[in-house]
Amino acid sequence: EAPFPAPGRTITVKSYLPGAGDGSIELCRPLDSRLEHVDFECLFKCLSVCHLIRVCASLLLERRVIFVANSLSTLSKCGHAVVATLYPFTWQHTYIPVLPASMIDIVCSPTPFLIGILSCSLPQLQDLPIEEVLIVDLCADKFLQEVSDE
Repeated sequence: EAPFPAPGRTITVKSYLPGAGDGSIELCRPLDSRLEHVDFECLFKCLSVCHLIRVCASLLLERRVIFVANSLSTLSKCGHAVVATLYPFTWQHTYIPVLPASMIDIVCSPTPFLIGILSCSLPQLQDLPIEEVLIVDLCADKFLQEVSDE
């Protein structure tokens, strides 16, 4: 019995085909490059493991999650990384790494989403009627609003 090859490795399987005789088939397992170019450093610097697990649980439960940060790069990197942590699953719902302040009403949507907003938009966000949303402050590693059943 042949072992399962490591990613990028080839395994040779001997075969016998009636009429063709002995032969061998080489099977190459492709490299799994889905996580190869993901930078997890920013995400792990911004969130404790406990908070990261709760965020991932919320996403797996198809909840609404809002990331809040001071910089565009933090929102982009953390959003991309947290979606990658769902692997082998993929986020099939709305994903907006950085939502412009002029479109803040989108967070009232009843469908699952992962949205990033800049900290300067937080006062506008708090004026909106949003329920059952996990709001994560990436700069302070805390939840500004939570659902509490993850």
